[in-house]
Amino acid sequence: MRAGVAPAAAIPVFVASQAGAYAMAWSEPPDFTGPLHLTLFDAGGVQTSDGVIVDGKAVAFIATATGYALAWATAAGVSLAEVDKTGHLVAAPVHISDDVIGDLSMLWDGSGIAMAWSEIPLKLYFMRVKA
Repeated sequence: MRAGVAPAAAIPVFVASQAGAYAMAWSEPPDFTGPLHLTLFDAGGVQTSDGVIVDGKAVAFIATATGYALAWATAAGVSLAEVDKTGHLVAAPVHISDDVIGDLSMLWDGSGIAMAWSEIPLKLYFMRVKA
């Protein structure tokens, strides 16, 4: 299966799977700072929706027990939001950091979201967000 849905230069692009369905998070060119899209696909790879979640550059995207978690960057820092399986925000976004963030990694540990990232000047951080 193959489906072309985003502009060819859309980066970064992330994919996650949830209960046999899939979601792709991506930011629009030319500067990739937004809007940030969440495109949903069924188990057969057929696109079922495409919604704009927030303005910002996607930096991390994972599946959770009830949907997905998405982190994005803006000039104000990095925020985190959870969305349900249909792509709708389930709560207000959580502000993670004001500082410039380098690489950011997230994982679902079964009951919450663990995050690790780097900030300039060269500090590493860890945070767990209870779902």
